[in-house]
Amino acid sequence: MKGNGGYILAPTHAVPGDVPVENIQVMAEIFKNQDKYLV
Repeated sequence: MKGNGGYILAPTHAVPGDVPVENIQVMAEIFKNQDKYLV
């Protein structure tokens, strides 16, 4: 957690080279548009 309770989104230590950049962008957009944390 960072200050003010914000969640720091990060993939695992490595993203396989065959993962399309679009998939990573979609993952970030989904988390950015959440009103609350997913459990």
